[in-house]
Amino acid sequence: MTALVLDVPAFLQRLEVARHERSMSWREVATACGVCSSTLSRMITSGAAPNAHATLSLLIWSGTSPADVTRPKETTP
Repeated sequence: MTALVLDVPAFLQRLEVARHERSMSWREVATACGVCSSTLSRMITSGAAPNAHATLSLLIWSGTSPADVTRPKETTP
């Protein structure tokens, strides 16, 4: 089985679409998902992947399939 990693830019794009559809601020998204707003801020400003709890909460909130925001992990020889 191929290891997968979260594609943070793709995930952010999905979250942005869901946020705009609901006319919500990022702070409101964080509150609705039960995650710290700083988690979203780190994703937006530095591309940092959120922890497992935040990832799952944001996936559920946005209605995003994990398959849509993951990619195979690059391996080094």
